[in-house]
Amino acid sequence: MKILIALIIATNLLLISGCSWFGGDDEDETFQPAPLPEITKQFSVSPQWSAQIGDGVGEFYNKLAPAVYKGKVYAADSKGLVKALDISNGKEVWHTNVGSELFGGVAAASGLIALGSTEAEVIVLDADSGLEKWRNLVSSEIVAAPVISDGKVLSRTIDGKLFAMDETTGERVWLYDRSVPSLTLRGTSSISVGRGAAVTGFANGKIALFLIETGQAVWEKRVATATGRSELDRVVDADATPIIIGDTVYAVTFKGNISAFNISDGAVLWQRELSSYQNMSVSGQLISVTDARSNVKVLDRRTGGTLWTQNALVDRRLTATVSFGDYLVAGDYEGYLHWFDRSDGRLVSRNSLSGGGIVADPVVVGDNLYIYSRNGRLYSFKAP
Repeated sequence: MKILIALIIATNLLLISGCSWFGGDDEDETFQPAPLPEITKQFSVSPQWSAQIGDGVGEFYNKLAPAVYKGKVYAADSKGLVKALDISNGKEVWHTNVGSELFGGVAAASGLIALGSTEAEVIVLDADSGLEKWRNLVSSEIVAAPVISDGKVLSRTIDGKLFAMDETTGERVWLYDRSVPSLTLRGTSSISVGRGAAVTGFANGKIALFLIETGQAVWEKRVATATGRSELDRVVDADATPIIIGDTVYAVTFKGNISAFNISDGAVLWQRELSSYQNMSVSGQLISVTDARSNVKVLDRRTGGTLWTQNALVDRRLTATVSFGDYLVAGDYEGYLHWFDRSDGRLVSRNSLSGGGIVADPVVVGDNLYIYSRNGRLYSFKAP
């Protein structure tokens, strides 16, 4: 275990199960984030409300992002507390405790809330009341948010499997199994859905597209090829969730590439070298990604060409960037919220939020931005 922790810290990966995200004495020697750059604030923005969600995720790398659905925001802490809040003022509508350690995020659709646990459970609640509808066991722990679509609850497990369960009964409908390399990042890709299909990434550097109804694999394509002599050199996880936009699927891997594929046959439209384990964000013709060193890059999604790079926040463990109005927004390990001009990458504003840092990706729905801090504080912002 100590050897594996040392390897992960040495390559700026984040953590393995049961280990703190902050690395103790060795951390001072290996983790050297850039100091906060001086900026000229073009605007100031304050949360419209904030609310406490239990104990948050503590010192673990748990990206428990909230979900928004029909006037409520749903959030959970790692100990099993789930809350529904009114999106207008943050007031609690209901809360429940599912009695299991939760990981990876919340899904909300079809009148349901879906969560995954480290006890290898898919747990589904009624969105209006919080009452449990069903839970079902899968093969191993779930560290990425489930997805509810086309009458199914889809869930990825850390041992390389993709499960589809009937959203009403919880009965397993189909299963896809993919072998996992001996050394991987602590995480799995979630699932994107569109046009009756689901796409997800795997720890071998590949992504695959399935028909949601039957589980039939339509195609499987490699985004990165493992190279090098050691197992550490050969880590090429596709932990970032692929994105489906129209007829195109976008995917990125750690120590690999960012690629665009045709959704119908998986043909490569473009590919370029880039290393990331964070999710991507698409706005118009732009695709933004936080690379493995916390450099923010924006590409032309039609060609893959770089439009700009912002490297002033290197190694500050940025979350994924999300598009919010005229800006891109990302959080960092100290709890700062960074605002980038979407056109050229300039840092134009910054917030300091209490809560012990930001691990979960920001969530944007309409003109609202939701930030969930490590210690369980959930913030809601309006577009500036």
